[in-house]
Amino acid sequence: MLMFTLGEINIICTNLDRTLHFYRDILGFEPTTDDEGFYHMQFGGKSFLLLPTAQQQATAAAYETVAQFSMDLNVDDLEAAYTYLQQQGVTIAKPWQPGDAMFVIRDPDGLPWEVVGPV
Repeated sequence: MLMFTLGEINIICTNLDRTLHFYRDILGFEPTTDDEGFYHMQFGGKSFLLLPTAQQQATAAAYETVAQFSMDLNVDDLEAAYTYLQQQGVTIAKPWQPGDAMFVIRDPDGLPWEVVGPV
């Protein structure tokens, strides 16, 4: 039987500096190497690669209305995370309301991330 394992997750972006600021400085991803403008990063035990090769940003369709990948960021305090991300100027794609289990943000190129509270 053929076996697959998850490898590095590529984040294809239009602007490396802006995207690096978002993932490193706001979300806390840790850059491990810079290979001539391609940044390898670690976060939550996973490997990511920032590839500044996109010619345009993702379409801004309402969350869950078009096919796309979405990954989760787990937090202990949704309200604190929501306030922090708003203060950082992060785009909120699906706002948080008290009692909600999650909200959705977008990276600088419009890629979605679910921010999920404790279950």
